Amino acid sequence: MTRSRWTAMRMKFAVAAGRSGGTLIKGMMSNVPEPGLFKGFSASGQDVWVEEAQYKGKRGIVVSAVGARCGKCFKADGDWSAIANTMVLIPRPGFNRDYLWYVLNNEAFWEKGGTAQPYVRFDESLTRAWNFPSETEQAVIADFLDRETSKADELMAKYEGLIERLEEKRLALISAAVTKGLDFAAPMKDSGGVGVEEVPVHWGVAAVWMLFEIGRGRVISHDDIRANPGDYPVYSSQTEANGEMGKIGTFDFDGDYLTWTTDGANAGSVFERHGRFNCTNVCGTLKPRSMVASLTYFQYALNIATKYFVRLDINPKLMNDVMARIRLPLPPADEQMKIVAHLGAALASIRILRERMESAITLLREHRSALIAASVTGQIDVGTYRAARARVSA
Repeated sequence: MTRSRWTAMRMKFAVAAGRSGGTLIKGMMSNVPEPGLFKGFSASGQDVWVEEAQYKGKRGIVVSAVGARCGKCFKADGDWSAIANTMVLIPRPGFNRDYLWYVLNNEAFWEKGGTAQPYVRFDESLTRAWNFPSETEQAVIADFLDRETSKADELMAKYEGLIERLEEKRLALISAAVTKGLDFAAPMKDSGGVGVEEVPVHWGVAAVWMLFEIGRGRVISHDDIRANPGDYPVYSSQTEANGEMGKIGTFDFDGDYLTWTTDGANAGSVFERHGRFNCTNVCGTLKPRSMVASLTYFQYALNIATKYFVRLDINPKLMNDVMARIRLPLPPADEQMKIVAHLGAALASIRILRERMESAITLLREHRSALIAASVTGQIDVGTYRAARARVSA
């Protein structure tokens, strides 16, 4: 494949003028494929079903136009429609849809605007020049990438499956330790609580309000953080970076606490906090009373207990009144310490394995992206690359 034969032109000459996904609202659409309905594409992909097909027998590309993942692209085939917050692109004659998808399904390709709610600038993006091979070569590149990326996808899926099993094992270890203790032969008694049937006979059971003073964070925005920078972390509903969304110059809490996320995708997640910090209004706070010998033990116990209550709610929420009533196993102080030491050692090996698998997934994802970029720009000859891989495999 010789790069010199490739032709430079603006992307808008390769795809028909973009058409907005329209006014159909995702929440108003069916999420199951009932008879008489057609595939519908939202900004998250093909996840709804609609009554009318705007495109029949068309091979197109649906672009997520608004939101954190704007620029993400989806292949659309057969009879289908797109809904709000998307843009539809139809390849012109002489251009291969799958090749174009590999080019466009790269969020860095797109010019974007907005901050709190980013969006794609389609006019500016589609005037970008691109070097195109012939339609035949486009098809060869797309076919090559389909095969090569599927191998990486399969490996990543296997690692992700192993990570899921590790997480199940981690939760099972924690649940066993905080509800049964370390002596599995110890006689048990009815806990009288929800979510935990039995506890060792010499343990107590106590509601959260008996163990902690319960508080709540306040409204803190990114604008507040920019206006008052400082040293004190602000924790919110996110789990990335341990829930920290930035640092500010004032603090609301000082000492040893547990915090939990009250609602949203991470509802019920419990974290250990120390020193001076702040929480937003989607977080609750727990200041330990005297019966709490180990804050870490109760972080473990609550992270198991809250899962039961969050599962009961279609739109997960775990507000202060619900948290206050949760009953937790209460082992003696020395056993709280022993359980934490045991879990620290047991979970360390799981954490190491998980980190290795996540690292492998990252490397595979980087290799996948690099291979796509090199192939669609002609930096590698896919025929030569394939032959070299075959020789290595042999």
